Amino acid sequence: MARLLYDDLSTWWSDLKKIVVAITSSVYTLIPRTDLSTQEHVNWVEAAAADLLDKSKYLRDGKDELGKTKNFAHPGLRKAAILFFYVGSYHITHRRPDIFCKQIPLNCLALVATVVSSQY
Repeated sequence: MARLLYDDLSTWWSDLKKIVVAITSSVYTLIPRTDLSTQEHVNWVEAAAADLLDKSKYLRDGKDELGKTKNFAHPGLRKAAILFFYVGSYHITHRRPDIFCKQIPLNCLALVATVVSSQY
């Protein structure tokens, strides 16, 4: 029973991680210019990732109309959450519309943010 549970848990974690890996470079603008040398390419990506990690910018999406930071609102988090919870093979939202109909639960958002942060 423990092995069956472990396999199931590692499968959904792997699926979420695959989604995040697939979208990270494009939604977080980690694709450098094509005219860079290999070393410049590496340096550029490292600098861009370091900038995103600075004060957890990978979680935020600028400021709202009142000048307040929009925390946990980055389009990358949104895209990963939609692909995994709403459209992915697990589409948990179809099984629990009462929970997911108006917004994603905070613990689900935290899960996506954790996977995204583990990619850096």
